[in-house]
Amino acid sequence: LKAGFFHQGMFHVLSEVVMERLESLSPYELSKVALTWGQASYKDDALVQSLCKAIHTNLPSFPKSRISYTIHGLSLLDCKDKQLLVDLASAWATKGPEPIQVPSVMCGLARVEALDPSLCNQIAACSLQCVPHFNVKSVAAILLTCAQSGCTHTEFLDSLGK
Repeated sequence: LKAGFFHQGMFHVLSEVVMERLESLSPYELSKVALTWGQASYKDDALVQSLCKAIHTNLPSFPKSRISYTIHGLSLLDCKDKQLLVDLASAWATKGPEPIQVPSVMCGLARVEALDPSLCNQIAACSLQCVPHFNVKSVAAILLTCAQSGCTHTEFLDSLGK
């Protein structure tokens, strides 16, 4: 998929095969499917719904290191299951984010309109220690998503502005 060698017809056949096997995949493998399929140019609503269902079932056992990739992949797939995205983001926030993950999680959630003020404030609170590690592009992207979502976490916003 990443190499771009698949014809649209192949995507259709491959998505049917993947859907049949989603229930048996581990959380790590589900995360890989979300990210890889999200980066592909072919979108399949039935696959996304099945993937969301499988992720929801396995949410308690999702490894911390894969949650941000899953959120990013689902946002690229235009996931409509906002509750799943909120649950993933909350689990990610409580496990302590890595600085490199914060912009992609916040921007991914904003892309699919799943970043409300409460969730943005929760992410801001747990990401405060990451701010010194952000580059200028990340700061700009995060400030934009914070403004769009209605974030009110003053300490985080002030820290981004420095």
